[in-house]
Amino acid sequence: MSATTESGKVSARYDVSKRIAILGTIRTGFRAPTLAEQHYMP
Repeated sequence: MSATTESGKVSARYDVSKRIAILGTIRTGFRAPTLAEQHYMP
């Protein structure tokens, strides 16, 4: 059995000057739960 994964990433860079830059990143991720995780009752 294997888990399904989906993920994405978006990144951007803005150069304010030759020495200064602004960086940003957004990530998402998803992993399908295993059968044990789906049926676990705490």
